[in-house]
Amino acid sequence: MTKKKNDYTINDIIDIVKKYLDRDISVINKAYNYILDYLSDEELKNVLNIASILTTIYSDHETIAATFLYRLFINNRVLRSSLEEEFDESVVKLAYGIYKLNKITFSTENDFLVEYYKKVIVGMSEDVRVITVSLSERVNIMREL
Repeated sequence: MTKKKNDYTINDIIDIVKKYLDRDISVINKAYNYILDYLSDEELKNVLNIASILTTIYSDHETIAATFLYRLFINNRVLRSSLEEEFDESVVKLAYGIYKLNKITFSTENDFLVEYYKKVIVGMSEDVRVITVSLSERVNIMREL
């Protein structure tokens, strides 16, 4: 049985993105370098694995950069205004949307409430990329089980 690769590096992610995206992807490197001082090795591993999942669906450079940055909002490691000084508004807005969506917890057996929560999630997500990152994070968690 061959072992699947679960430990990606930033260079792996950049190489994959370069194969399908024909534009400046320096924001991915910039976002990764920005988070190095704030995230633990385990958190870095997780965001790289999530980014690798996103590359399988050909996510754009902003989505991958936001995937790196959204964890900075947890425990107020960085203020949104600080990120806005360093990154485009679209990347910061996307990162903050991912953070807000991941804060929501659901626990119900009522089908009506499940449907309601689905509508709330879609309504909160001004950008569908927020949902794709959140789903990719869930896939990564399931792979680690």
